[in-house]
Amino acid sequence: MLAPGYSTAIETGILLMLRSCLRLIVVLGLVLLTPHPGHTQPEPNGRPTRPPGWEYRPSPGNEAPAFAFDPCPGCGYHDSAYVAIRCESGKAPAMTLNPNDQGGRLTRLEGQQVVMELVIDGVRYGFRMLVEVGPTGPIMETTVPSEHPMFQTLADGNRAVLNGPGGALSMPLRGSDAAIRRWADACNAQVAAPPPPAPPAGGIASLGPTPPGKGEAAMAPPAPVAATPVVPEVALRARVDAFLARHYDGIRRSGYTIRLVDLNDDGSPEALVEFVFESGQCGAANCPLEILDLSGPSPRQMFDGVAIEANPRPLNSRTGGWRDIRLADGSTLRWGGGRYHR
Repeated sequence: MLAPGYSTAIETGILLMLRSCLRLIVVLGLVLLTPHPGHTQPEPNGRPTRPPGWEYRPSPGNEAPAFAFDPCPGCGYHDSAYVAIRCESGKAPAMTLNPNDQGGRLTRLEGQQVVMELVIDGVRYGFRMLVEVGPTGPIMETTVPSEHPMFQTLADGNRAVLNGPGGALSMPLRGSDAAIRRWADACNAQVAAPPPPAPPAGGIASLGPTPPGKGEAAMAPPAPVAATPVVPEVALRARVDAFLARHYDGIRRSGYTIRLVDLNDDGSPEALVEFVFESGQCGAANCPLEILDLSGPSPRQMFDGVAIEANPRPLNSRTGGWRDIRLADGSTLRWGGGRYHR
């Protein structure tokens, strides 16, 4: 049995040790819970500190300006953005993808080259990329020329879809044009300014009182304009199908895609027809591309050529009242002499 005095000394020592441990725990807790300057403090459980979406990220420190779609901004993950495009001085923009990985399909392809697609309003841009695996899953990177038409399509589009072996990710683009234009200005990427707003319909500026005796003619109502009959889209597509069946032997409906776009603002859409390699109509590297006028009883060819993954995209610029059309290889089709020409 310990002497009474010795037992009391042991108890006192234990109490002092417990107090020291409590003080240390309190100090460590305060250090861990105090926000560090210069960092956004995310909410608990990985919740975003800003609304998800596309955003322009100015150059922080030594990092390059970036344009990115982040589903969880401020969550603290370095590579949480589905798509991030940054630029460094003197170099082509670099695009980083953090794609879907359903069932670990992409992870199993680590170290291999795969084709990733960014589909913007139906326009497809394909990139062959090396699969690497980071802390949060597969990650890929490639360079994209600053004059690539994809940047303009991002600025003008409504929705982008990232496709790959691991599945698809859908990203709305509406409202992102200001962010990408800020990025394009910082990185010298070729993105045209948005078109000016159209004047209000029927707006006539007042020029003062009408001179006597001339008011009747000046204020006469405009002559009625005959309404252009609206042809249902299904009928227009049927016309295109019949035209292609006559001009391409053995063509199947799955061998081409049809996009209806009004290229001259006359209220009647034209057809952009792009063939796929499985159609049986392609050469070693090129497939047919047709632009058809559908205003008459039967389609009329306005362009019949070939292209590699044409992805025709109408631009806001015009030639002779018709919208210019950009192809995926960077070439532009322009109107002249009743047809489109390269």
